[in-house]
Amino acid sequence: MANGIRPEDVFTPRSASVNPRTYVSRPDLERALMLALRLPKHVVIHGESGSGKTWLYKKVLADIGYHLEVANMGLCAGSGTIAEVLRAGICREVTTSSGHVRTVDGGIPGIAKAGVSQTDTKQQFHDAFYEALAAVRGRARERNACLIFDNLEQVVQKKDLVRELAGYLLLLDDQRYADHEVKILLVGTSAEIRSLISQIKTSAPVANRISEIPEVARLSQDQAREFSENGLFGLLGCELAVASDEYKTKIVSRIAYFSDRIPLHIQEVCFYLACAAEENSWVVSDALLTEAVKEWLKSSLVADVSRVQSNLNSIVTKIGRRNQVIYCLGQLTKYDFTVADVEAALKRQFPDSSSGVALNVPQILSDLASSGHPIIRRNPNSTSYRFIDPKYRIVIRWLLFKPDESEEIRVRDFDSALGLWNAPAG
Repeated sequence: MANGIRPEDVFTPRSASVNPRTYVSRPDLERALMLALRLPKHVVIHGESGSGKTWLYKKVLADIGYHLEVANMGLCAGSGTIAEVLRAGICREVTTSSGHVRTVDGGIPGIAKAGVSQTDTKQQFHDAFYEALAAVRGRARERNACLIFDNLEQVVQKKDLVRELAGYLLLLDDQRYADHEVKILLVGTSAEIRSLISQIKTSAPVANRISEIPEVARLSQDQAREFSENGLFGLLGCELAVASDEYKTKIVSRIAYFSDRIPLHIQEVCFYLACAAEENSWVVSDALLTEAVKEWLKSSLVADVSRVQSNLNSIVTKIGRRNQVIYCLGQLTKYDFTVADVEAALKRQFPDSSSGVALNVPQILSDLASSGHPIIRRNPNSTSYRFIDPKYRIVIRWLLFKPDESEEIRVRDFDSALGLWNAPAG
């Protein structure tokens, strides 16, 4: 092991706990969250999958001494209601600050009757949300406390769950609920959380009690490069096949480009590269990076490759406008993009075939958003689009390429050697 540390000690892409070795400080977001927690409002944290939302709130809450508990809304698929998720995960035996043991029993789904036996009172609680707040407060004792509804994208498409969640938020106006002094955080992916908030905002009382921090987005170029360089060459002590700053810059720039600077994916690519380096006397090369990206794609993004392929016109085409549009989507760096953004990219990438002709971009984007296997979606109450999952942009960057200065779009065979080293960086 280089420096006595293993790749899995440094790169922990699926870890539920924050890895202090590789946590990337995001001062603006951290400050925004700290300020939002001081307001008498529910706090919304949104960002694309893998953007680092969980590590952000866990790091900030730990730094300011909060007790936190998480209700995973992904479990609603099996439980049926948020109430049952709360009962199963939050409402369990607690010891109150006075030392009394309080046992919370279950009830029927939804906001329904549920009994609580308590050694010092005969008070009966009447819903799972109250029980959850009481349980969190009991375990937090005198500390500030936070109940987090995570993976809220799982709730958006189910109106019953949206109404149930809105009902809980309204209950916090009741003094009995507010007395527990438990802050509520709502966490989910960007497009879905916006849709959820839009639905909840039909209730003015709830809308006035929601505070959003800025979107938790991909890392900056400098942050992404610093992360890779620190992990590979600082912590693990890897060496370069070519000892030069230029070579190192190209390696970390390639990682940033093909991971789209998304924290989860940077961790995954770096892990595969570090494991390959471990078998190569801890030496990192361009060839090793190419193979690492290929292995990562094969292990993590096979289904995403298939979805993108299903939206292409054909394997090889000279002026296949649909393929050109998809290629341009991969080159865009914005999360949200418009028809004008795509048209500008087409004219820049394909000047000959796009000059003086109708580009039909609005129809193509509409088709890509409504196909049997869509890769983009229109943003709620907007004319802009974004990828359903940022992984599709990553796949497009690998899958589609233009040989030399040609305007011909080609599709890489999934099992062929990947020419990633010389691909254009975004």
